[in-house]
Amino acid sequence: MGRLMAIDYGDVRIGIAMTDPMQIIAGQSQTLANTSDTFAEIVRMVKSESVESIVLGMPYSEQATVGFAARKVVKFAIGLTEAFSQNGINIPLYEQDEGYTTVSAYQSMSKMSIKKRKKKKQIVDQIAATKILQEFMDTKKKMTFDIEKYKKLINDTE
Repeated sequence: MGRLMAIDYGDVRIGIAMTDPMQIIAGQSQTLANTSDTFAEIVRMVKSESVESIVLGMPYSEQATVGFAARKVVKFAIGLTEAFSQNGINIPLYEQDEGYTTVSAYQSMSKMSIKKRKKKKQIVDQIAATKILQEFMDTKKKMTFDIEKYKKLINDTE
């Protein structure tokens, strides 16, 4: 059995969380700078950590539609699947509503008395990714990330 990886996409930083190899605990996390090396770094992690599935946090709008922020996640997912394809990786992508995970992450940090602003920025994305992953693990119905559907949706609205 391989690990599950969750990604909390952001324009500046990307939160990553992974399960243990038995997929029992959502934990191991880190923050990546969103740079031109991001896809290569995720490919490296998928290979080195034996990741079998990826869960992308989807920021749906209040009306549960694909808004501006979700379009960015879709474009990221397209680039990620292209990077996987170029590296011979074929693993499923899932989506999990990430509604309010960042707000919840800030609340968690407040309870932990994390005060330094720079430190908060470093770990908020990790905590959000861990919450996305835990919610995915707790969900009975897993939603496959349908890239073709989202590509069409983006093209139809642009």
